[in-house]
Parts: sequence; C-alpha cells; structure tokens
Amino acid sequence: MLEHLDAVPGLARIRLGSLEPGLLTSGFLERAAKIGRLCPHFHVSLQSGSDSVLARMNRPYTSRQYAEVIANIRRAFDRPALTTDVITGFPGETEEEFMETAAFLREIRFSRLHVFPYSERAGTAAAALPAKVAKDVKKERTGLLIALGKEYERAFISGFLGERDDVLFERFVDGGLAEGHTGRYNLVRADGTPGEISSVLLKSQKNDIIYGEVVKGG
Repeated sequence: MLEHLDAVPGLARIRLGSLEPGLLTSGFLERAAKIGRLCPHFHVSLQSGSDSVLARMNRPYTSRQYAEVIANIRRAFDRPALTTDVITGFPGETEEEFMETAAFLREIRFSRLHVFPYSERAGTAAAALPAKVAKDVKKERTGLLIALGKEYERAFISGFLGERDDVLFERFVDGGLAEGHTGRYNLVRADGTPGEISSVLLKSQKNDIIYGEVVKGG
C-alpha cells in the first residue's frame, strides 16, 4: 500500500496514523524506510508500561516486545518522532504498576505523550474488573505523566534547532506568522504561506513551538 501511495503524482507527504506494535515488523520497516515521502513519525499504541496491566488489558505484547519495536524504528529512521497513548488508573493499577509505566516512559523517551485517565464504559470487559482506582489518584497519575511527556517533547524539539526542515504550513496565527508541521510533526511558526511546503531554518523554541524563518529559494 505504501509503495502504491508513493507512486501517486503530486502527493507530497505520507503520514501514518495510530499503529499497533505488531504491524511494525522488521520487514515492514525496511520497506518503509525506502519511501522518501513517508513522514518519520510513528504513533505506536502502548496504553501501559506495566506487563501486568497490559495483561489485564488483553494487549498482545509485553513492554520488552514493545521496546524492541521502538528500537527497530530508531534503527530504520533518522531521529523519528515517536508518540503514543497511555491510560492511567486502569482497574487494579497499583502504585508499583504505575511506577513501572513511568520508568518505561523514561526509558523510551517518546517525543510526545497522550495521557488519559481510565474511563469506564458499560458492557466492556474492563468494567467488570475489581479494584477500581480512585478519581483523585487517576488525576494525580495523569498529571505526572503529562509533565513527563512535556519534558521529553521539548527536549526532542530542541534537538532540531539550527537545522533546516520542510514545513507544511496550514494556517495563519496571531502576529501574522503561518503555522504548520514538519515531517516529524514538530509545530513550527514562520513567515510561510498556508498550503505550501517551505524549507525553514529552525531558530528558536518557546515551550513546544519552534520559531523559524523561511529559506528563500530553499
């Protein structure tokens, strides 16, 4: 499928959506790395870094298997953006299991985290599990992981300052600048034109936003 998309005339970028770890085999990554228009951004579903929680979630992988997938992505692509989803307060999640998740996130160092407290849905297998986690505990754990994610996101972004990167500008924002994303989904503001891809010198950073300057003729 990706090879077919890569052959479509006028298609500037190919960006994958949320992916299950089992899809990202060595063979798939080897082929994907040859597709020049594929954005080096992989959103790989995690949910928890604790093996016991993953088992209760019926996830078909362990934390070690997941870590190997991430290592393979990093071997195949130059500084890929790695993003994921994490659920806090899944039924039965102990403090020890939460700390296992936090430690795993520190090990992987994702470029962005999407963290959500567990929300019960009637009729699901999880809704029948015992040992529900208190709302205030879920809130605290969510806040801790969001803060951790922001730390790693800003560190990832800062690694590209001083470089040029192609930005697909999407809209104008306050101050007359245009805003868009790089292939790694870093958010950039510069003197660009929405709807165009421009080479941008990435000059400075404010929180999770990069400010740059369009390279004329670049």
